Amino acid sequence: MIDTLPNELLSDIFTMGVAEHTAPSDLDQLPFPLLVSSISRRWREAAISSPPLWSQLFFTAD
Repeated sequence: MIDTLPNELLSDIFTMGVAEHTAPSDLDQLPFPLLVSSISRRWREAAISSPPLWSQLFFTAD
């Protein structure tokens, strides 16, 4: 069913997901945009075309 959604709707869903996702709690966890863009080629295209996914920066203090 999710394969039938248009890329624009996937982008909207990803944007809502990134708003709910907090900074990664440990180094083994991928940031949300990288996670969704690694699922499939189609999800990667939808994620890359969604600028709000890439508007947050996460830093860790060493």
